[in-house]
Amino acid sequence: MGIHNNAFQKNANTAMILGNIQKAGQTSRVRIAEELGLYRSTVTHIIGSLLEEGIVCEVGAYPGHDGGRRPILLSLNGDFGCVVGIDLQPSHFIAVVMDITGRLLLERSGEVFEPDMGKAIIGILESLRTSIVLLSRAVLAICVGIPGMVDSARNIVRYTELFDGATFDLDAQVGSRIDLPLLTENDANCCAWYHLARNKTEPRENFICIFGDYHDEKKQTLDRVGVGVGLGISLDGKVYPGSHDAAGELLTTSWRPHHICQSNLVDAVLQDFSRNGDAYRLFVRDLFSSLVPVVSTFDPAQVYVHGNPFDNDLPLRQVLQEEVPQFLDLLARRGCVLKIDCGDSAIVAKGAAMMYLQKLYSVPELQETGAKDRVVWDEVRAAAHAYRQRHGLGSFST
Repeated sequence: MGIHNNAFQKNANTAMILGNIQKAGQTSRVRIAEELGLYRSTVTHIIGSLLEEGIVCEVGAYPGHDGGRRPILLSLNGDFGCVVGIDLQPSHFIAVVMDITGRLLLERSGEVFEPDMGKAIIGILESLRTSIVLLSRAVLAICVGIPGMVDSARNIVRYTELFDGATFDLDAQVGSRIDLPLLTENDANCCAWYHLARNKTEPRENFICIFGDYHDEKKQTLDRVGVGVGLGISLDGKVYPGSHDAAGELLTTSWRPHHICQSNLVDAVLQDFSRNGDAYRLFVRDLFSSLVPVVSTFDPAQVYVHGNPFDNDLPLRQVLQEEVPQFLDLLARRGCVLKIDCGDSAIVAKGAAMMYLQKLYSVPELQETGAKDRVVWDEVRAAAHAYRQRHGLGSFST
């Protein structure tokens, strides 16, 4: 779709206008036109259709405006639609539903008993069906975070050791059964999308997310140990997938070609360090000493740490100071901020949902034409309208 194509320009303007409203929270037509450099008539026309379809709403007059008619404030209408985010691990899942403003509407978790990834996703959605219906909003997309190498543009899981390592085409196996857009991403990358969505300032700084997850003992075998760690990398306001969709698939410096896992640490360490302080120290030293050259070369503004392996009785900063002081010294020398947040178990699920919202409010790039994770407003509107009709939700009207 060319840059001069009317449909492309319409969708691009719509995404820019909605992105402007999303960042501001509340704003006016005049301010949107000024900040985006668009004609006021263009903004007025697009806002008119967005009001009619219930995507935005008027929330009162602009306060403190001197002289003349006060501009009317606009905001996103969270009732228009929602997105489901799922963190799918081989032992458990966490699912959230967020409206188009990013407000959390629902959070659920449970065990995963199905080794087939597609059947597991369908089962999770079935378990959420009643709760989602009660929200009375059009579901715009299903977004899934999965451990492993994910080609998000083609919606293909290229490799995930924890689900038998096979290539999995989610559209072919799942998409036709849910009748909704389906987006897939690596779980650590979902953490990066989470922080991109939360940081609304420009320019966006580069950062690294470290995400770790334990796997239930029932899912541990000789080649599936208890913990995995991945990196989410954000460059220039985008999540970097790598040349082979493997950016962030971390191997520590102790790893050797015959090792199945990420390091040379024996299985007993990875299975027991939540209860064993010495094992935890070994894990932290192996991981963060391997990240010293990564941080030194990449030079991020922030390093975020998430996940239950780091939610230990021994504070991570203390262990880093005692076991890997060079990591903290490097951060201090570069002015890089370390932010540790292990309290939100749903961060991958939230990040998966926020990935869709980020795409919803960003102008698609030309090279993304045909990509299955591309979000176009004409298609979103049509899908939301069809969903509301199927489920008897009625239509918005001004």
